[in-house]
Amino acid sequence: MFTKWWTENSLHTRKGNPADAAASSRTSSGRVWARRAAVTMLAASLVVTSGCGLLPKEREEELLPEITPPQISKKPEYEVTATTLETKVQGLGKVMSQTEETLFFTLDNMRLKTLNVKPGDQVAAGAVIGTLEVETMQKDLRSKRLAFRKAETGMKETLRKRDEMDPIDFEEASIAFEEQRQAIIDLEAEIAKATLTAPFAGTVVQLNVQKGDAVKAYDP
Repeated sequence: MFTKWWTENSLHTRKGNPADAAASSRTSSGRVWARRAAVTMLAASLVVTSGCGLLPKEREEELLPEITPPQISKKPEYEVTATTLETKVQGLGKVMSQTEETLFFTLDNMRLKTLNVKPGDQVAAGAVIGTLEVETMQKDLRSKRLAFRKAETGMKETLRKRDEMDPIDFEEASIAFEEQRQAIIDLEAEIAKATLTAPFAGTVVQLNVQKGDAVKAYDP
């Protein structure tokens, strides 16, 4: 735009008269001043604009390292497992039980019919250890029981005739009847002795007899 104005003024100055030239010169001076002012404003604008580029760059935000808080000292931890601790000791000796008893039969001259244990066996209290051969005694017991049943029948008849009998005869009949009863009780007790049982729970330590042996009274 300024180039066009300058060219037009130059053409009018060469062709016109001196008055016009003076007027034109004043006009041209005003335009030159306006142009300089505009150039000055443009230059100032450029300075301001370029000044932004001349400003120092903003400092980038400093990245702080991640701070890890110190760990509180921990007590040492150990893995614990359950197991059986064993200590083996070699030595010689004899193990004695707190309670030990020697067993025996009280019947004499009997043979051992059964033997239910061997050394090292565990037995419970009351378990049968062995039995004796007492078949003869058992037959005798059966006979005595039959005879006692007959005696009971006779005793009932005696009791009915008590008032007619002599007191001494009645007393003798009563004693005979009680003797038969007691004989049966005694024989049952003897047969019961043919069975040997464990007095308490424990272990069989030793055996001195075998099945079929003749056993004497009070032999271990």
